[in-house]
Amino acid sequence: AGAGEETRVSAVDLVVFLHELQDVRRASNAIDLVLKKDVYNLTTVASVLNKLVTLDPLPILLMRTMLKCMAQFPKLVDFAVSRYLPQLLSRGVWDISILWKGFCKAVVVYAPRTFGAVLQLPQTQQMNLLEAHSELIRPLFDWINAPNSPVNKATVPPALLSFLHHTTRAKMEAERQHQQQPQPQPQQPAVAAGEGLVRAELNSSSIP
Repeated sequence: AGAGEETRVSAVDLVVFLHELQDVRRASNAIDLVLKKDVYNLTTVASVLNKLVTLDPLPILLMRTMLKCMAQFPKLVDFAVSRYLPQLLSRGVWDISILWKGFCKAVVVYAPRTFGAVLQLPQTQQMNLLEAHSELIRPLFDWINAPNSPVNKATVPPALLSFLHHTTRAKMEAERQHQQQPQPQPQQPAVAAGEGLVRAELNSSSIP
């Protein structure tokens, strides 16, 4: 720009710039404020995320922003799951704890659409994820074995299939045994202190 000319920053570049600030608290507050502007529609937000997932290093606030955008724009979810999550896997997202935590949250919140990304994880990270979020095990097992499953079961690692199978069977057996146990009879409510006092007085010989 020439002297005296105003430099204009695009809506996309502004959010990307905020993700590169060192003060994470101030950056997160600024990002929240900016994303409320009407200019940040589905297309603009997608462009922001397209840039953020390619930055090196990955911004600390990336997953926070991605989750907020996915919640704000439900039509973004399928695109984010099929494009952004695999890109993060190729970048070794599990090596950055705060991003990995956000990645796992996205997997849980948007399951089963995120199960394809789970299958792309290295075995160690798969086990870490499933052990930390055991509520995913049975749905993932059912998703893989469904007649209309989008995944070819033959491509799923045998170790993962075995883990899912045995864990699901064990949980189902535990639930069955719990249902067969006799239900405890409801206990009579404890006698209130005032009622006990009245009974004691009624039983006392001092009352005519």
